[in-house]
Amino acid sequence: MPGYYHHNPDPARAELLHHVAEQGWGNESLGGDADEAAFEATLVLIEPAEQQELSEAFDREVPPGNFLVTRDPHGAVTLHEYATAPLARQAFRDLATAAGPGPDDGAITAMGPPGSPYAVVLGGRRVGSATSINRAVAMLGDAMDAEQDWPDAWYVSDHGIAHRIDPRQP
Repeated sequence: MPGYYHHNPDPARAELLHHVAEQGWGNESLGGDADEAAFEATLVLIEPAEQQELSEAFDREVPPGNFLVTRDPHGAVTLHEYATAPLARQAFRDLATAAGPGPDDGAITAMGPPGSPYAVVLGGRRVGSATSINRAVAMLGDAMDAEQDWPDAWYVSDHGIAHRIDPRQP
């Protein structure tokens, strides 16, 4: 499983805090069943008073802090750290309420971990795939222009997080 953490600045820290979240020490969670390929997120708030108990439970130093641990449908785990608990809670709430592409929208979806191709879809129909995000955005914009249809457009990252985009902007 170490390959699922390598993109983090500190892969060992990301792996440890993911394990802490998986063992039920998280404050809140959202996402699919652990046995399914789905996006998951866990809010992990570790106060200094809890640090010793956690460190003893995991037989290694668990850092105090405010974390959001996400796992994408491909298994890649990303650790997000926040300066305060309210900032971490807000990031978690934003994930829980984030909008995403609808059936009539345009979408560019990462088809795997970083470096994988991007699938381009418009109105539920596959337009094609591209090896770069810039080419995928251009492909979606061209398809929208050709169909004279400009619905909402989205980029869905390899972590399953949707971001609005405007394919007509360079």
